[in-house]
Amino acid sequence: MSLPAGDARPPSRLARFVLMVWATFLCLVCGTYLGSHLVALPQPEAQDPQLVAAVTAQRGLDGIGEWMVVHALYGECPCSRKIADTLLDPSRPRPEGVAETMLLVGADEELRLRASEGGFAVVTVPMDRLKTDWGISAAPLMVVSDPTDRIRYVGGYTSRKQGPDVRDLAILADLRANTEVAALPLFGCAVSQTLAAIVDPLGLR
Repeated sequence: MSLPAGDARPPSRLARFVLMVWATFLCLVCGTYLGSHLVALPQPEAQDPQLVAAVTAQRGLDGIGEWMVVHALYGECPCSRKIADTLLDPSRPRPEGVAETMLLVGADEELRLRASEGGFAVVTVPMDRLKTDWGISAAPLMVVSDPTDRIRYVGGYTSRKQGPDVRDLAILADLRANTEVAALPLFGCAVSQTLAAIVDPLGLR
């Protein structure tokens, strides 16, 4: 026999506890995904000795006296893939007199071949060496060094996450015209284990 509507039993303590745990978990999941889309990731300072040394060492004999750009990209990061597609777009020619290197994190043979065929120097680095060798913990990151090996720009490519206006060419043109450029925020993916644990504590990404 069914109970009258007014006699409905309240949820048990166990049911309330399960619902509370589930709601907390959902908040954590939503917060992780929302944060990864809205929060800018840390980037090294232009004067970081580790970054300066790594970029300077990357300059070959052919690049002496030229501006140099290093594009740090992580193949498993959607933001990095978008930047790579833009950089390798044949309808968007690269600037003359600039030595450009794609610093590819992890093993991504398809992207490595595309970058090489697109005229970029290519350097691959394991995920666990990006921070220790370059001082970089997230991607995509753009680093610009002038002909005197002074780093003039360290930052992102767009003003918002996966924004349509990839500003690498405009940033480089301004710098070559001796105009100071404010660094854009780095929206993308954590690469170092330490940063990844902070950004994605549940390991969902």
